[in-house]
Amino acid sequence: MKRPNGFTIIEVLFSILIFSIGIVTYMQYQGQAAAVIFETESSIIANQLAVDLAEEINSLSEESFSLLIATIDQSTNPTAWKADNILKAYAGTTMAFSTGPYNAWGKPLENINEPATFYRMIRKRTYNELTAANNEPDTPLEVLRVIEIIVAWPKKESQSTLCNIMPLNNNCNSLTVVVVKPLV
Repeated sequence: MKRPNGFTIIEVLFSILIFSIGIVTYMQYQGQAAAVIFETESSIIANQLAVDLAEEINSLSEESFSLLIATIDQSTNPTAWKADNILKAYAGTTMAFSTGPYNAWGKPLENINEPATFYRMIRKRTYNELTAANNEPDTPLEVLRVIEIIVAWPKKESQSTLCNIMPLNNNCNSLTVVVVKPLV
């Protein structure tokens, strides 16, 4: 008896089953990879937004930094979190950064109806306030001013969440950059 050439229906079904399992596994991996890429891109954009403002504050001259701190101290609550556009308004034209909130690409919103993704906030504190110390005036530690910069953005699974209100909720990612500069 001669065997027929070709495949039997069982062999074809088994091949399709193995191929289908492989495709489903690959598609599952692609979904997880896309989520990781989204989180990584968001973290990079948020980090850049925070570092840009930190570099801008670090580059201020002593006079401009003193003016900035004096103006913040005159506000109703100098240690409260403020949107970054408030900081630019305080500093006048000495700071060149673009204010937020920002879209998913990290660009300032041009259209008020456009959904915001990133929110950048700042606050000013003294070394004494942070450490509950009581350093004498004009000592090296007493003249330190700490500018905290926080960037918040919603987690992937909660894209509709607003993260611009302090304290941050559990549906928001955030990162903080601190600038420490003496006030002379």
